[in-house]
Amino acid sequence: MATISDVAKLAGVGKTTVSRVLNDHPYVSDMNREKVEAAMAELNYVPSIAAKKLRGQSSQIVGVIVSRITNPFFTSLVDAIEQEAVKKGYRLIFFQSRSDKSEELRFLDMLKNGQVDGIIMCSVENDIALIEPYRQFGVIILCNEVFKGSKLPNVALDQTQGAYLGTKYLIEQGHQTIAYCTGGDYEGGNHGQARNKGFQKAMSESNLSVDNNLIFRQVHTVADGRKVAKQLMDLTHLPTAVFTSGDEIASGMIAQFLEAGVKVPEDIAVLGYDNQPFAALVAKPLTTVNQPVQALGRETFRCFIAAINAKPYKMNSEDLTLTLVKRESA
Repeated sequence: MATISDVAKLAGVGKTTVSRVLNDHPYVSDMNREKVEAAMAELNYVPSIAAKKLRGQSSQIVGVIVSRITNPFFTSLVDAIEQEAVKKGYRLIFFQSRSDKSEELRFLDMLKNGQVDGIIMCSVENDIALIEPYRQFGVIILCNEVFKGSKLPNVALDQTQGAYLGTKYLIEQGHQTIAYCTGGDYEGGNHGQARNKGFQKAMSESNLSVDNNLIFRQVHTVADGRKVAKQLMDLTHLPTAVFTSGDEIASGMIAQFLEAGVKVPEDIAVLGYDNQPFAALVAKPLTTVNQPVQALGRETFRCFIAAINAKPYKMNSEDLTLTLVKRESA
């Protein structure tokens, strides 16, 4: 990364002159200003966030990256974060990566270019090693995303425990053949790994094998849920239960099952995840894992404020406990 000294050397001027150009100081000749600006462009020099703050150039804008704002969980989460941001005098802009790695990096470039003071990442598509270097340009907070060895501050619910809780409940209800829907690839990658571990742990503890034919990957929407339900009904033997990674998926599955005459939960139990407001309103009210989204949003922005002010942050874990909500679908 280029420094102010590098710019001064290439431009053939002193560091004071470079500083004056950065601060738009009037006592700089046009010739020197042009030299400095040309050197900055050649070196791809970006002023540090600390220097900007010293010059009073905080944008008071926070970027929030989600994969899909149409997901009710992310809608509620962004709303919760914004409520806290407004209290602190910040404005919020959100970006949809749509699970596109290049889009995610493009949004992170806004931090590099000083357009936002920080970014809260509620979903992560790229390898964390590609994201870590952006720390030099400002604050990055991981929300509900955890990566071993990462130096980025994070506020996260215990997704492993949540998936364990849901799977264990199904097993306790007598289910031994359980299908599983994940938003990721199951074997690797970023999405859903913590939940996958919870599912695997519960199955292993009960000496139940995981049938790879009953693992459904990259499942996110109501339409995806309908598609998986059709695939399950095409099997020789229908599993007795399915654990989904979201209430949207579960509601789509239930609709498809009921339309086909498959009874829920008598023929197949369906367990959701999130406890979205609509979960109690579907044809068979969803048994689901509740994520305390308001508390998550609040704690995430508290973490951001602590980081932006270089102060320690202690997460209120008590408010971030995942619980099982029992209804009729399982």
